[in-house]
Amino acid sequence: MRIFQINLIILTVVVCAISVNSSRFLEFKDLPEENFVDILQTKTLLNDCDDTGLTDCSQEDLLLEAFASGIIFDSDNEFSYILTANHFCNQIDFPDFIFDPGTIETDFWITDSQGRTRIAEVVYSTSDDDLCLMRAKIPLNKEIEIATTMPAIGEKVYAVAAPHAIRPKGVTLHFEGIFSGCDTQGMCYYTIPATSGSSGSLVFDHRGRIIGMIQMTAVGFNAISIGAGAESIRLFVAEASSEANISL
Repeated sequence: MRIFQINLIILTVVVCAISVNSSRFLEFKDLPEENFVDILQTKTLLNDCDDTGLTDCSQEDLLLEAFASGIIFDSDNEFSYILTANHFCNQIDFPDFIFDPGTIETDFWITDSQGRTRIAEVVYSTSDDDLCLMRAKIPLNKEIEIATTMPAIGEKVYAVAAPHAIRPKGVTLHFEGIFSGCDTQGMCYYTIPATSGSSGSLVFDHRGRIIGMIQMTAVGFNAISIGAGAESIRLFVAEASSEANISL
């Protein structure tokens, strides 16, 4: 009888250990895909049709469309706030000798997991860490925590993104990879595939906390993502809150 009890205890401990490890491994299912947004930037040339005398003159001509990814991570009583990459928020403008800057209108549009599209505006951005904070009048599903520490090298990490603006209705692309460390400049590396449109994707640990952002990839080998880590993102959010006088 005593041997049976000992075996039962051992079996219980083993089952509990498996359950703990499995839940830890499977926690990536809690990725905040409902907070994900794909972002469209448009640049439109505004025409003065009254001066042309042309009957087929259009009031505006689309000059540029660019796409990126982002995450709604916080909100106040009026706006929800989105993190994305600064190089997307500050696309290169057309030279003055081609178009008068005063005739070009730049707009940002975000589309959430429910298919709702809203106009967005840039609140604060910095080229130092390539980070951008936007806001829009759109619901926040849940607040997302920014991690205070990075994962251990070799741990799995996850991302939600819309590379090449691939995001059919009802589809949210999930990616996983390995955290591979951060260099002396604070740029962190992940074996998560990325390409055009992935910029601004947030990287998460197994608990769904933000630990980085995808801002670039290796030329000719897009299985590596590179970007700012958790500390840079936390400092940026604090700076943006102070400079823009908002509470995040």
